[in-house]
Amino acid sequence: HLMALNPNEGLRLATAELIIQGFQNGGDILRMANNIVRLKQAENVVKYSAYYKQMEKYLSVYTLSLDNFIAEPAKSFNNFLDFLFEGMNVSQKRKEKVAFKYEEYFYKKSAESPHVTWGKSSNRLEQNNYLRNDP
Repeated sequence: HLMALNPNEGLRLATAELIIQGFQNGGDILRMANNIVRLKQAENVVKYSAYYKQMEKYLSVYTLSLDNFIAEPAKSFNNFLDFLFEGMNVSQKRKEKVAFKYEEYFYKKSAESPHVTWGKSSNRLEQNNYLRNDP
């Protein structure tokens, strides 16, 4: 099994498996990347379409950095709410309250994560660096 491999090679193989098959997600990572590309394409079609301009319709795609989200969940969620409610009468105070409540939920769920890889390595920083810099 993966634990018998060199740690970096085991991590590489486990990551590949998660991308293709997923941990209870059936390959969502591949679909997410495709969805981002396709949504950005659709955004450009709408942006340059005379039909949509005439109808005063537009499409905006919001993307979120996972690193930023993990580092600052409340700020990231608040930025998402700003995007979601742009031009609507939703107070910043209300959005911040929801964002901080989500952050609490995120940290609680993170602390009790049932994922098989959670907390099994004392070298998380090393693993992250390996994955980021792996050709």
